[in-house]
Amino acid sequence: MRSIWKVFLPLLLFFNDFAYAQGDPQAGKAHFIVCANCHGDAGQGNATTGAPRLTHLREDYIVAQLTKFKARIRGGDGAGPHAMQMSAIATTLPDEQAMWDVAAYIGSLEEHLPDATIEGNVQLGADYYNQYCGACHGARAQGNPAIKGSPPPLIGANDWYLVRQLKELRRGGRGAHIEDKSGRQMAVMAEVLPSDQAIYDVVAYIHSLGSN
Repeated sequence: MRSIWKVFLPLLLFFNDFAYAQGDPQAGKAHFIVCANCHGDAGQGNATTGAPRLTHLREDYIVAQLTKFKARIRGGDGAGPHAMQMSAIATTLPDEQAMWDVAAYIGSLEEHLPDATIEGNVQLGADYYNQYCGACHGARAQGNPAIKGSPPPLIGANDWYLVRQLKELRRGGRGAHIEDKSGRQMAVMAEVLPSDQAIYDVVAYIHSLGSN
């Protein structure tokens, strides 16, 4: 039996990796024109429009979130205005292939770490992160590519966006839909943070990892 797995396991891993690489960046560039209106032409994010940076995200995670937005699993009833807007935009993508194409194009863009915009106690944030976040998002907030679609890397995200998402998770604006399994898991974890200040501390620590 072990000898059979030695043959087939590498093949399974090969085809699994192939599934992540099916997007066409050139086709995705055309779809991204709509996205650039809010997220920036380089996917760098825009605090004015409330649209986050995208270039640090894995392609499978981008597709998973676009799928949720299109189905209103994210951005549906009770969601904040930014998520509702994203839900409407996601419907302009005709199918899953278009999502993979957009994700592939985003993956081709150059990365630049965003500047810090919030203040927090990094030492306290490290304690919170190591207790509640690191097991899933990684010791260095690098995410976990072994789990398709989730959890994403946090390092490289706009700090103001992470703050907004944690607050949305705590109030029920995200992660309330019965089909949003990862969102519901995150909502439980967000509720563990005792205050808004704790959110700022955790996010300040995450941002600090990018400069270490």
